[in-house]
Amino acid sequence: MSPNVFIRVLGPIDVVVAGSVVPITGRHARLVLGTLVVSLAHAVAAEHVAFVIWGDSPPRSAATSLQSLVSRLRTVLGADAIAYTNGAYVLTVDPDQVDAVRFERLALAAGDCLASDPERTRDLCRQALALWRGAPFGDVADHDFAHLEAIRLDELRMTTMELQIEAELAMHRERWVTPTLEAAVEEYPYREGLWVLLVRALIATNRRRDAVDACSHLRRILGEIGLEPGPEMRHLETELFTPRS
Repeated sequence: MSPNVFIRVLGPIDVVVAGSVVPITGRHARLVLGTLVVSLAHAVAAEHVAFVIWGDSPPRSAATSLQSLVSRLRTVLGADAIAYTNGAYVLTVDPDQVDAVRFERLALAAGDCLASDPERTRDLCRQALALWRGAPFGDVADHDFAHLEAIRLDELRMTTMELQIEAELAMHRERWVTPTLEAAVEEYPYREGLWVLLVRALIATNRRRDAVDACSHLRRILGEIGLEPGPEMRHLETELFTPRS
């Protein structure tokens, strides 16, 4: 596949060719491409791809229709981008030409250098998160092939967001990230990692009363579902509620 082609699934499925977005028209074509992306570099039986599209009731023309869909995708991606052998299709692209793969690579690299280089961690996180345009796999995310992968990617997105903030805290940019954290806990109230980061930022900026309120708020909302804060938050609570000499 041409190095000028970039497949995007972190949002509506489309392709960028030489810097220009090329929509993948037709839900069936997006299903084919999404299925092959999830199984990148691994062969997917044509029968399975057909099942993704038509379920248990494929039309008589299913084989011909599938070949036509693959042909349309090759027109966009390149003639050698989708190989066919022994009754199976495989997407033969450089993994870094898929946004989800590039995102994961950047996110993992960011985690590896937090202790030694928080500024690099922050920059890598920013690059990774900038690849996101919306819900993974767009309008085909409800299909089984995409559902679990979308959940996994979204969890990694949240972890990467927390890692970026962790790096900012390591760089003593607590005042800068506190508004971001306050908005984040409103949007994701059960995400305890965000609350931990918020409390740490509030303590570092001498907003201890606000930090106490944040701890109490988290305890209340977790209590409503029968949970208690984890050890990191409990440690922060001990720090807050222990009288200072």
